[in-house]
This record gives sequence, C-alpha cells and structure tokens, in this order.
Amino acid sequence: MQFLNMNKIKNIIYECPLGDYGDYRLTLILEENEEEIIFNSKEDTNEHWKYRFNEAICSMAKCFATI
Repeated sequence: MQFLNMNKIKNIIYECPLGDYGDYRLTLILEENEEEIIFNSKEDTNEHWKYRFNEAICSMAKCFATI
C-alpha cells in the first residue's frame, strides 16, 4: 500500500453516465512522472459488483471535489 500526498495530484478527471446505467471512471494524474491512477467500473470489476464500484468511484469523486 502506498500513501500519496494530496498535493501531488495534478489533475482529476471524473466521468459518469447521464442515466442510471453506464460505466464510471475516475483518473488521478500525479505530478511526478506524469503517472495516472485509474479507477474504471467496467474494467476493474465484474457485472455482479459493478454497481458497488460505481458507488465507490462516485464517493471518491465527491471527496476530491470538497478538497
């Protein structure tokens, strides 16, 4: 596990569907080495858990929006 300083995040991209169905994606772009951390509900889980990961990605985006 690696902990990141929030100051190291250069950009945040949040993508979500307009309706109730679709894929959620949260991309964190770090200053160092132009690294990206990507959370993608379509690619990172299966159909049985996708809705829970959608909720988690949405919660993370809300958390970053308040900072």
